[in-house]
Amino acid sequence: MGSTPISRSTESLRAPALVFPNSTAQDHRLYSEPVIHTLRQAVSAYATIAASNGLSPRTIEWVASSARYLEEFLGNGIPIEQITTHDVRRWMLALRQRRRWQSCRNKKDESLLSATSINNYVRGVKLLLSTLAKEELIAPHPVADMSAPKPAKVVIRPFTEQELRRIFKALAE
Repeated sequence: MGSTPISRSTESLRAPALVFPNSTAQDHRLYSEPVIHTLRQAVSAYATIAASNGLSPRTIEWVASSARYLEEFLGNGIPIEQITTHDVRRWMLALRQRRRWQSCRNKKDESLLSATSINNYVRGVKLLLSTLAKEELIAPHPVADMSAPKPAKVVIRPFTEQELRRIFKALAE
């Protein structure tokens, strides 16, 4: 009877639509409540949206891994509505103490995550939440509006005149 088909992957993400009996074909609107409650559900919904918008699998995996790291920090199954900007700031501080390649057993690197890596993780979570809010799958989330940490700017020192002379002399030989 003229209902809009919903794909299998997003079918479980929406509550049943309410259609008012007196609505006409032109005024046909679906009303539903968001039913995405956990980060895992959010990642699944984001993957569907991103893939249908033509985003690369690498981008989708970046967002998913960012959400996974946040979920590991906060605890599995935490409701999205309970995640606060304070929680994300605590996560950012914890990431500053995390070693690079910590989850890889083969790599023996003792250096800490860079500010750029932390910025990327936070941007991934922000993208996840803002996309779902834009698609009206979740309510607007305050984390989506918070600023990500700015990575330190690397100032490249130019060569001195003496260093340039030595370089050009070595090239000429």
